[in-house]
Amino acid sequence: MKLFLFITLFISTTGYAEIYQWSEKNGTIHYSDSIPASGTSNVKTITTINTTPVVIPALNDNATRIISWEVTKDTDSYINLAVKYHYDGKYIDNKIWLSAYTLDNGSRSMNYSVRPSKMEKGTGIVNIRLGVNSRAPIRHCTNKIGLTMYGKDIPTFHKATINFSKCWTNNYIKPAESNPTKGIN
Repeated sequence: MKLFLFITLFISTTGYAEIYQWSEKNGTIHYSDSIPASGTSNVKTITTINTTPVVIPALNDNATRIISWEVTKDTDSYINLAVKYHYDGKYIDNKIWLSAYTLDNGSRSMNYSVRPSKMEKGTGIVNIRLGVNSRAPIRHCTNKIGLTMYGKDIPTFHKATINFSKCWTNNYIKPAESNPTKGIN
């Protein structure tokens, strides 16, 4: 039975999935793989592309872990990741974040920029935007993405690495230099 469960946890499929996004009046944005309660307004359905679930088994169903991830948008210079996680709430008094970075052959690439997302206790889905920064070469390739969970004054307490090969294009546009006036005559 344990062998069957172990094998089942590593089965992966390719296809399309739907993530639901909605916002509260205060601006808080939510993501879920379940349809929100009736009466919820501003519900947007996001159909993921190139769905590549990565299931990470845990001996304890309540253990902090990355459950799966999917690319919801893929451009030359950035991707959006929907990441399903479970957080056990160990650091509940702190703001806990899920972030991502790019790797090339096991080394962390310093050519990325990321917009991390806040996590809540329990199982949830966050959206992370990962792209190139202004220091990146015009074109470079990476073969993995690292995911980390961390908090204010808390070192990284969970890491996961996922296979994702991509050649990125740096579309960064340097802001125009301003020419301030020298003064009024």
